[in-house]
Amino acid sequence: REPTLPFLGKRLAKRLGDVHIPHEAALVADALKTLAETPQLQVLHRRVVEIIGTDISDAVGRSTLLPLDADSLAALLVARGDAASVCEDSFVRCAAVLWESYESDRDRNRA
Repeated sequence: REPTLPFLGKRLAKRLGDVHIPHEAALVADALKTLAETPQLQVLHRRVVEIIGTDISDAVGRSTLLPLDADSLAALLVARGDAASVCEDSFVRCAAVLWESYESDRDRNRA
């Protein structure tokens, strides 16, 4: 809903501003380990590794999302912002790869 987008933009900007690269890299490494160890998710693991590469800390540090402010993020959420600036971000690309699996798991567990 559009009235909540400024709030979401501010909240996301704060969270991105609080990113501590070594901590985030450890979280991503843990997620990759889970993907690798789950037989039905190994295809997703390979696709995510292709996007992120082997240097997870570098991938986190290079994220084009990190410098965005609340207004830029809110504009992106309503498709008024420059989405091209973030479409190639490693984590945006990973989210696109993982979305279908997340969505099907979410819908299956709602029932």
